[in-house]
Amino acid sequence: MDNAAARVDSAIKYKGTYRDNIFMAVVYGIMIVLVSATLYPILYVFSVSISGYEAVVANRVILWPIGFSLNSYRKIVSDAAFYTGYGNTVFYTVCGTILNVCMTILAAFPLARREFFMRKFFTIVFMFTMFFGGGMIPSYIIVTRLGLYNSRWAIILPGLVSTWNLILCRTYIMSVPEEMFDSAKVDGCSDFRFLLVILIPLIKPIIAVLIIYYGVGHWNAWFNALLYLSDTNKHPVQIYLRKLLIQSTNELAASAYEQESTLQVRYCAMFVTVLPIMAIYPFFQKYFTKGVMVGSLKG
Repeated sequence: MDNAAARVDSAIKYKGTYRDNIFMAVVYGIMIVLVSATLYPILYVFSVSISGYEAVVANRVILWPIGFSLNSYRKIVSDAAFYTGYGNTVFYTVCGTILNVCMTILAAFPLARREFFMRKFFTIVFMFTMFFGGGMIPSYIIVTRLGLYNSRWAIILPGLVSTWNLILCRTYIMSVPEEMFDSAKVDGCSDFRFLLVILIPLIKPIIAVLIIYYGVGHWNAWFNALLYLSDTNKHPVQIYLRKLLIQSTNELAASAYEQESTLQVRYCAMFVTVLPIMAIYPFFQKYFTKGVMVGSLKG
């Protein structure tokens, strides 16, 4: 009997292990496909930007670089407009993200306090803006009436707080035990000091999430700059990329060399533009994953 039971247990264990192996193989297969689909465009853009002119003209660049040429990077480096746009984008991203994160935390903190009697009302007011908005023309009128047109603040202030990020931050703060608020209050700690000294070190994961969300949004933004900025010296680098795209599309009368050269310059600018985000994200990945999971499940 013991041998029969042992054989049954072994068969069940083997069957479970076999199913687990099949499941994990499918999961890894799907992940490989998704990662390949994500990395291939980046690798292709980089390969075209450094490949030789003849390989680009013949469309022989599929995955890896063919030949070697840095002419596109030399053109980017020698273009003052690229430096201006890049510097503007860095300014908008750094200043905008700092203000976004600070204002989001300041708004989420009282909404997470259960003793705040109007927190439900203000939560509904914030959520209302997620589904209903005035549109582009009222927003443009507000920006011009406030004297923000052709100002750098026109890029930062209109989207100072994202309602989705606010709710995410509020949900994460609500996961902090209420007893910590009560103990700090008994010890004479003010709300603002509790926020700065105790709460912020505890919510680093959600702060990392906010930095990623807001930072990537500012780095990729271009439409508001097209609407509100008439001074080209204030345009972000995304407007520079847009001009390159239009230039390469409209160069119908240009020579083949100029067209392919413009194509390589465009790909070079794309790669240089996306490189900082790819370099910074790994430092926030640990906090980012934890912040998204905890902030979305607790509340």
